[in-house]
Amino acid sequence: MENTDKESKYFRAKEKVAHVKKFYTGLTTYLMFMALLAGA
Repeated sequence: MENTDKESKYFRAKEKVAHVKKFYTGLTTYLMFMALLAGA
């Protein structure tokens, strides 16, 4: 039981990290694109 609980917490944390990483990658891409447009 305890092992299963730790595994589920691990996978939830891993999924959360993936979502946060995706968000910041998108944000960085957006900011770079806007900076490129502003400089043109």
